[in-house]
Amino acid sequence: MSKQSSPISHETLSGKPARWMAGMPALVFGGLAFLVAVYGQWILPAQLPTRYASVAEQLQVKYQQIRQRGETADIEQLQRVAGEIDVVYSRLTALENGNPARYWQWAKFQDEHAQFLRQSLASPSGSLSEAARDELQTQARSFDEKARNVIEQLSVGESEFKSQAILWSLRGQYENGIAGTGIPNAAALATQVEHLLASEIEGIDSEPNRLLVLQLAMESIWDAYESGTDAASANSGTLQEPSPAGTKPELLDQAKLLAERRARIQSVWETYQRLAPQHPEAKVQWQSVAAMLYALGAEGAVAPEATLPANVRSLVASKEQSWQERLAEIELACVTGEWEAVAYTLSRQDTNNNVAVRAGAARTICRLAASELATVNSEWLEKYPVGLNFAWQIGANLPEFPQLMWEAAIELSGGSAAPLVLSPGVADAIAGSSSNTLKHTLLAFARALNDEFEVSRSHLELLHRAAGNLTMVARIALTYDRLHVLPTPEMDRQIETLLQQSTQIDAQDGAAWLALGVIQLRESQATAAVASLTEAQQLLGKVPVVEQYLKVATEASRTAADQ
Repeated sequence: MSKQSSPISHETLSGKPARWMAGMPALVFGGLAFLVAVYGQWILPAQLPTRYASVAEQLQVKYQQIRQRGETADIEQLQRVAGEIDVVYSRLTALENGNPARYWQWAKFQDEHAQFLRQSLASPSGSLSEAARDELQTQARSFDEKARNVIEQLSVGESEFKSQAILWSLRGQYENGIAGTGIPNAAALATQVEHLLASEIEGIDSEPNRLLVLQLAMESIWDAYESGTDAASANSGTLQEPSPAGTKPELLDQAKLLAERRARIQSVWETYQRLAPQHPEAKVQWQSVAAMLYALGAEGAVAPEATLPANVRSLVASKEQSWQERLAEIELACVTGEWEAVAYTLSRQDTNNNVAVRAGAARTICRLAASELATVNSEWLEKYPVGLNFAWQIGANLPEFPQLMWEAAIELSGGSAAPLVLSPGVADAIAGSSSNTLKHTLLAFARALNDEFEVSRSHLELLHRAAGNLTMVARIALTYDRLHVLPTPEMDRQIETLLQQSTQIDAQDGAAWLALGVIQLRESQATAAVASLTEAQQLLGKVPVVEQYLKVATEASRTAADQ
């Protein structure tokens, strides 16, 4: 009898009893993993933007609370919170797929924080260590750069913030130009802002933006001599590659230059009348524009008050005053000849730490040498060298100062050819001033241009005693090399002789050796230029401009030797 097969029981093939309950944890874990994946892939991303937005809002409340403590605010704590806000915005913009409104909020915060850090650096009551100041300056620059990058993205994209971003960018270009070496395309920028004002976009046609048009237009007045020439190099503050052998810059027609400048001044005055608010005299920036236009001879412009209005003086003590208001305050004082007020404002720590204010003030003082104040106000002219001495102290590195001094030297020596075109009497006022630095610098050049080299050397020695160096002589010589005048072999020889005297008096002045080498290169004295530029290289180091000229001189010397 065959065995009857038994049915399959709940046993494993190995004969061990099956345990269904033992598999339950794996099933549960798998289910939980699935739920986590669903949450992480669909639910969490939808919730994260709201959470980050809430965190950003809470951190900004905390940030404002710290700031409201004023002078007692914990700067280190504020920096930490600002860093956290920056990180949150970075993640939030990524989660929201580049929401323009969020980018705009982010840029505004970055700009606000950078401004607060600069105000903290400028505070007279601040007691920051040098290391802490360096850290604050670094962070302010970092937040400035981040804000600019965000704004650049918004200005090229298509969103409701595009026009505002473009205006923000233009304001940045204006500030950088004032702090640097000027704004060569100011007229085009002013036109761009005017087009935006006419676009009827909500919030664009505001007073600050109308003022920006005027500020850019004012800068465009000084571009008048650049039409059809390569004068940008003359205003760049840096040396350009030497012109090809045998070429000379063109001599500018002074009459044409002055006519074009007067036309621009009158055009800016008409723009002022069109854009000024109902009571422009109540606001310092509008007052300064009107005062400068009056000084430059705009028909219809009214002379400013003899002394600064009380409401303007009250701003001097304001920590919250913007750099534009501070500069406008200085401009008003320059036009009215209140040099003590200028000195006081420039001495303030918040002004000392603002490059745009200092550079703008120096540039304004130099430009007023070409104004009509000197011809209509003898008292202003007499005191003008006091203001020019401030320009020496705070803006000698700008192109306007050595350009002014060169033109004054040309005038004293009996010549005439310059784009600034000084008002009559300015050169004599500088030569007769009590400032030894100004007087001896000017007279050294003027006497050299008249071949009075013994007298020029005496003035160089007196200048070296007064200033401690002769660097300004080199700056003016380099300005001569860049300006669009028609140099002659005679003038090249005179400047070379003056620079040789300068290097004899102070052989450690690298700038003098550089200027001497540049002039010698102009005169086709390649071997002598190599020697002078090598001295400059040893004293100044491997500065790009020195390396550039030394390379040109070396090649010219080799070419001459092969012939």
